[in-house]
Amino acid sequence: QTIHNIPVKRQENWQEVIHAMTQVIHGARGTARRLNKPGLRYKIAGKTGTAQVFSVAQDASYKEDELEEHLKDHALFMSFAPADNPKIAVAVVVENGGHGGSVAAPIAGKVIEAYLGQFSDEQLKQPAKKETIEKPYKIQPPSFNIDPDKTAALQHIGHQHG
Repeated sequence: QTIHNIPVKRQENWQEVIHAMTQVIHGARGTARRLNKPGLRYKIAGKTGTAQVFSVAQDASYKEDELEEHLKDHALFMSFAPADNPKIAVAVVVENGGHGGSVAAPIAGKVIEAYLGQFSDEQLKQPAKKETIEKPYKIQPPSFNIDPDKTAALQHIGHQHG
């Protein structure tokens, strides 16, 4: 459903946006539905995306698998969790990664799992504490089956906040 000209001041409009973002992961046709694993203790809200690296004429097409690596689309995923009581927000950009739902979303999912895995069910229901919002929290960087250079970059980011 496309929604136009919604003033963001009204709470019901925010709820509609959050619901739509939750469906990206928990809906049957969501572009990041692979994050909705059995036994998941919370709902994730997110938005997948891609950013084109080069321009394509309006009526033109191209074969993605034949592109040079540096011309492939960037993969994007922005998220927060738990959707009804956020404790973490994660944005992932994978340069030349392709599609957000299949490349960037799983990375965000691992970061969210690593952080929220430390909370009990009761703690997940409590509002985020002010001090955790205002200062970075160090977590062990999750392991990924991706390019070692990209893993090193993620670990570097984790160490900056340590």
